[in-house]
Amino acid sequence: MVLDIDAQLITVQDNVREMFDYQQRLLKEADSDKSKLIDLAILQTLSPCGYYDSATAILKYAASFLTDIRIDIIGYYISLVWYCDTLAFFKDRVESQCSLSTPEYKSLMLYIQGYELWQNNDVAGAIAKLKESISAFSGHVHNYILLARLCGNNASSMCLIEVARSNIHVRNIFNDIAGYVNPNNYIDEFISGRLMPMNTFNAIVSQMKH
Repeated sequence: MVLDIDAQLITVQDNVREMFDYQQRLLKEADSDKSKLIDLAILQTLSPCGYYDSATAILKYAASFLTDIRIDIIGYYISLVWYCDTLAFFKDRVESQCSLSTPEYKSLMLYIQGYELWQNNDVAGAIAKLKESISAFSGHVHNYILLARLCGNNASSMCLIEVARSNIHVRNIFNDIAGYVNPNNYIDEFISGRLMPMNTFNAIVSQMKH
């Protein structure tokens, strides 16, 4: 598949031959299955490449073919965290779809909105969004962690941390690239937090206590 976008893809010069070969496979598969564009976008984010602008450009391109809320959730998250110029595009799409989504996805959208408010120093607005996120669906992790951080080191924050801990699933070890670029796995590890490694969770909690 030839992508009609201005984005740098993984090349053999990146010294990641396995990733390059998998990229070529995804490009071929995307001719008949456009959902592979989501996998292709996530592939660009993997270390050592970290082509986040390319990832969001591919997701924006995929949005013209597919109706898949995961595109907008992942695109909004990457654009926000990595300061990509696609932020407004995905933010608008998420805002228009939030009330129509399943509770699980609505909760993720509200979490990212809360995260953005926190980045913009609107703590009160962030807390309100995070509470909405938890109210919509109680099975994520990162929304509890961020709300606990904003609540301060007190009994309420400790309760939130314990709920977050209980929501972490036994981590699946992704043994191949296909596991890492799976959109559901990406969401569960980085946005929901349900597949967060427990040592990462413990490190975050330890930082919050200091």
